[in-house]
Amino acid sequence: MKIYSAVQQRLIMNPGNLMRQSASIAKQIIPMPKLILDGFLDWQIIGRCDDLVGKVVLVTGASSGIGRELATHLYMKGARVILAARSTDKLRELEDYLYSIRPNPENNHNQPQVLTLDLEDVEDLKSKAEEALSIYGGIDILINCGGISVRGGAIETDLDVYRRLMEINFFGTVKLTAVIAQDMKNRGSGQIVMISSMQGRLAIPDRAAYAASKHALQAYSDSLRAELSQFGVHVLVVSPGYVKTNLSMNALTASGQTYSRMDDSTAKGYEVDYVAEQIVKSIVRKKKEVVLSTLLHRLAILIRTFFPSLYFYLMARRANKDTTKTGQKDSKVAGN
Repeated sequence: MKIYSAVQQRLIMNPGNLMRQSASIAKQIIPMPKLILDGFLDWQIIGRCDDLVGKVVLVTGASSGIGRELATHLYMKGARVILAARSTDKLRELEDYLYSIRPNPENNHNQPQVLTLDLEDVEDLKSKAEEALSIYGGIDILINCGGISVRGGAIETDLDVYRRLMEINFFGTVKLTAVIAQDMKNRGSGQIVMISSMQGRLAIPDRAAYAASKHALQAYSDSLRAELSQFGVHVLVVSPGYVKTNLSMNALTASGQTYSRMDDSTAKGYEVDYVAEQIVKSIVRKKKEVVLSTLLHRLAILIRTFFPSLYFYLMARRANKDTTKTGQKDSKVAGN
């Protein structure tokens, strides 16, 4: 205990550079073995990508961002994609785009299908799930990518905003998943992919509602994975860091208005094509969990686990610094 306290005290003396220094050291040690391992795993799955041919994949949030890119990647690999989101117009636009990059007139059963649904309308999701199942007679892979973010303090954010995020990010996803997972369970096969966030692992200032919804999704997924494992149904949770999408643009403020700003960290995030490619690889490998983030953010998870007091200190300091940036709070410790 004395050793632990002494180490922790030393770390706190210079917290600003802690994660950067650790990341810098790790980057010098890790790259070659990691590159070799990644190359070997990529070589292993080249042939296995054929496993996606003919698979029925339902993608929620397919109208934009990661969902749209995932649908595109999967369609190009021969999957039968069902595009789901609120905006029928955007889904039709994506459908036309998919036809243009891989026209398939001789194989009508492999054409993308459009399913308009609203995750906030939880009561309607059972019928929507049944409609999705009826299109091809079942779903092999469900990708829950629909969601919304928020920019607002824990006590400043209206309760209605908390409720809306939980309806969309958690309750809507749970309702849709429950119906489709039951069908997978009955058939003895299937895969459920939850696109969560680093904030499902780490809570940061001014994202309380969003982090709460993603933490709930993480816990639900862990329970679901355990319960479905004996029935041949796999559950994958993906926790991305910052990704260059319009998530911050479409985020809500504390009062429920549209944020309508591109955060600097989001603009500098991973390209969505790269994120989609990594997720597809994880699906093929049937991984249970994947963190798509920088080494700095991965270290933050370790600090939260092994040095919680240090993590709390860093977050408090971050929050104090952000109080002078009203409306432009943009933490650099975790994604989305």
